[in-house]
Amino acid sequence: MLAIANSTSPALPAINVNADSPTSHSGMELGLNGTKDMASLSGSMEWSVVYTFSRFRFDDNRTYGNNRLPGIPEHVLQAGWTYRHASGFYIGPSVVLGSDWYADQANTLKAPGYGVLNLGAGYISRNGYRLFLDARNLGDKHYAATANYLVDARTQQSNVFRPGQTRVVYVGIETRF
Repeated sequence: MLAIANSTSPALPAINVNADSPTSHSGMELGLNGTKDMASLSGSMEWSVVYTFSRFRFDDNRTYGNNRLPGIPEHVLQAGWTYRHASGFYIGPSVVLGSDWYADQANTLKAPGYGVLNLGAGYISRNGYRLFLDARNLGDKHYAATANYLVDARTQQSNVFRPGQTRVVYVGIETRF
């Protein structure tokens, strides 16, 4: 694992260091999607599901054993459904779910898992423009999206976690030519 050492004196310990042993990075990503014609509703239903498993660990490190590497959830699931009408109108929800994850190499500080609900809607014209509304984090969930990198949270005082996107709505127009 590569990290930049940041140590200026014994009174100011390193915030992050290079691992002194190998690390193991393995995982998988599985994605499925499909479309179902819905002639009775003059449109179609599109769906997609993506699951990511990340197994990032120290490999018999003398200090951290086989701890998980910090900063990334082990499990992330993204799923979405969109109804598309033949006229060009579309609407659909999506969710993003992430498992808890460690913020430090010592695996002493965890960010809790999270779930975020989103909604997209819009209209795509035959002339090449798109009107859209993208509403994210509808439940206004407060969650940690990233963190400052720490060696051991028990010995380092810091504002560690960086918040994820709060509830927000984007509205726009897009044209292609």
